[in-house]
Amino acid sequence: VFLGGHGPKALERVVDYCDGWLPIGARAGNLFEDLAALRKLATEKGRDPKTIQVAVYGTPADAEFLQRLRDAGVQQAIFWLPSAEADKVLPLLDRYAALLPTVP
Repeated sequence: VFLGGHGPKALERVVDYCDGWLPIGARAGNLFEDLAALRKLATEKGRDPKTIQVAVYGTPADAEFLQRLRDAGVQQAIFWLPSAEADKVLPLLDRYAALLPTVP
């Protein structure tokens, strides 16, 4: 079970009830501060932070950002795709594919 959401209450629920956290990358505020807060909270509550998976939804297609996610211990980066025709979607898939070496 993954919980999407942001803020202290969402992080508390992730630690108490969930297998993972699903923040939205573009809306996360400071995602990296929240990741640190999640790990700290888990430790304070006696839960191993490594038991909480993190999958960032709506990840920007930016190699530097993806590397920062990897360095921060994020297990999955989920890109956004529009519901559109192939001429719109295929170029995005090509762009995302070029980033695969950096995707967590």
